[in-house]
Order: sequence, then C-alpha cells, then structure tokens
Amino acid sequence: MEETKWSFLIFCVLCLVVFTSGFLPNHDNDFGNSPTALNYKHDDITEAALLRVIARLLEDTPKPDGTKVAKGTLTGLKDPTPQRLFDAYYGKGQVLAKKLQESIETIVKFNAIVDKDHRGEALFHFNGEQIKEGFEKLSAARELFKALVTAKKANFDVLRQLLGVLLHMVQDFYSNTNWIEMKGPVVYQDLGIKGKPILPVASPGIMTCQSCTGQCRNNIILTGGVLTSGYRTGQDIQKPDSKFKSRGTGKCSHGGEADADSKVKTATGGINKETTVEKLSPHYYLHSDAGKTAVRATEMYIDGQVFVIDTTGSMSEDIAAVKQETLKIIQITKGQLSSPSEYILATFNDPANLTEVRVTNDSDVMVSWLKAIKVKGGGDCPEYLLSGMIEGTIVFCS
Repeated sequence: MEETKWSFLIFCVLCLVVFTSGFLPNHDNDFGNSPTALNYKHDDITEAALLRVIARLLEDTPKPDGTKVAKGTLTGLKDPTPQRLFDAYYGKGQVLAKKLQESIETIVKFNAIVDKDHRGEALFHFNGEQIKEGFEKLSAARELFKALVTAKKANFDVLRQLLGVLLHMVQDFYSNTNWIEMKGPVVYQDLGIKGKPILPVASPGIMTCQSCTGQCRNNIILTGGVLTSGYRTGQDIQKPDSKFKSRGTGKCSHGGEADADSKVKTATGGINKETTVEKLSPHYYLHSDAGKTAVRATEMYIDGQVFVIDTTGSMSEDIAAVKQETLKIIQITKGQLSSPSEYILATFNDPANLTEVRVTNDSDVMVSWLKAIKVKGGGDCPEYLLSGMIEGTIVFCS
C-alpha cells in the first residue's frame, strides 16, 4: 500500500410500566406503542448527539486525498449511522466503522445502566428536588473524567463508561425538572460545570404544584425562576406530606402509572416529560421540547475544540503549516464568547498506541503544546488517522 501523508487539522465544536426516572432507555420499553409515539429515549438522544458531533468533525477534516466533503453532506444525512457516515466520507465500503460503533454502543450501554444501578437514587435523575445535589454529582464526575483523560495512561474504555453516566444525568435534567416549563427548549449551559452558579431551588416549605389529573397543564405554581422537580415513589427521597391538602397544593410528583404516591399524595399528578403518553407522563405534551433540548445539551456537554495532528516522520513537510493554522484558530477565538472552555490536543504517531491526548482550559498552554510538537517515527503503513481522530473525539468535554 502506498504510504499516505495525512496533513489535517480538525477544528470542531464537540464541545421504563418499567421503573425509569427520565427518558426511557430504549425502544424495548415502548409499552405496546408504536416507535413514533415515544420519540426520545436515552439511546436515541445519546447516539444522535454523538453522530452529529462526529459528522461535523468529519466535514471539517480533509480526506486522505486532501479534499473535503461539502458542508451538510454528513450532517444532513437521513438516519445516520457510523457506517453511513464513513461511507459518505471515505466511499462506500472503504473504511469499516466497527470501532466507532462499538465505542458508541459502550457509551449508550452505560447510559442505560444508570436506570438499573441508580434507579432509587434521586440525585442521579434530578428527582425529589435533589437538583443541587445532582449538579454537584455531575460536576464531580466531570472533574473525574477530566482527571482520567489527562492520566499518563488514559483508559478510554473507562472514559466511555463514565461518559455514559454523565450524559444520562444531563438528559434527565430536562425530562424531570421544571426547566422546560420555565425556560422553554433552551439548554442550561452551566449545568454540572464546576465553578458555575446553580439557579435557586425551591426550599422545603415552598409548595410547587397544584393537584391535577390527566394532562396536568399549568399545575406548576412555582414562580420567580426557581427550579423544582417531581418526587418519585421508591426513591431515597420521599415526597413530604403537604400542609395545604385542603388547597390541593404541595410538592410536585414525578407522575405516571409507576409513581404510586402521585395518585394519593398532594399535590397529585406530576410533571415528567419522559414520553408522549399521557398515562406515563403528565407533561407528555412537552416531551418533544425536552427531547430536542436534551439532544442539544448532550452535544454541548461534549463541546470543545479538538486539534488532531500527526507527528510521524511522514508529516515533516506539513507539520509547520498545520501548527500555524491551528495557532491561528486559537488566536482568532481567544477572548471571544465563542472561545471554548477547554482545548484538546490529540497527537498520533505510527503505531496507534502512541496516540496522546492532552486537555487544558488555558489557550496559552495549548499554544505551548503546539509549538513543542516534533515529528518522529513514521514508515508504518497505513498511518493511524482514525486512532487520533477517535481518541480526540472521545475526550468529550464542555
């Protein structure tokens, strides 16, 4: 095989009645409804967001022959899959997407495990007004993720597993709290970000809902930009008895057939938006808004700038130009609102086990790393474009 020189810069914005507490895990839990009746599940949301990120990454990356696919070629694919993306990018059957598919499946699998292993822990689902606690858990897990990424020998299997858990929590925030009712289909950009303030959460003595049945429209009585969420039967945080039963006001329930307390404890009804089925989700009419927002939030949570550079000897003629263009992008975005909170540098060398990923939130540190890059090795064929690309992509930070 003729040796191919890869010279490329990637600049992308990566940046269940079964007991569930949030969107359903997958289409196995449709309760006899058609797949279109329950539009957004955790697996759909997670895979859709990951594929969008990867599609944008590929559109911004020159192909082996130096050409680029037209904007929208990949991001506009109908019903995309990893293999369809690769076929559209490389040519049909030229490159198998097995590794990428397996990576996505691992993330999706561990996303779903949250409903199994942590189903009774309200904070993992932002239930029971455990919003501050959920925020802190998400923030701590994200910091752990960053620490594991920068470890000398990063274990990407563990990182993918942890990412699945992180994304589950991000997604549940939109189906379980009153954020959508309060703000509409807008992403809470500071969710789970260390050092960012959390919006106020309703105190124990504040009544948040009015009893309702069926659609439960306008049953949230909380005002003033204060967050709340529904209490769910069987979780570690139990719904408190209302002091105002005669008025029909009390704390909100999660709601749905599996939530027994929502039928007897004031305020009755609920606010979950996890499905489009009224008997399962009192706020079913907001499911689409919650789902679409969860997809965007998942993308934003993995937002960042990723620069992938081949440091093999075969890049010696091109590395200076690549570094120069990368530095130019950093300088252009530095200090701007669009500037990322983190920079990710993934360098790869033949063989693939020499892939290195580094993360920083300091643009000057990123610049110093780029200037220190030296070419080495080479001669191996084929070169490992996908190694650097995938490892860089899998460091999903925001």
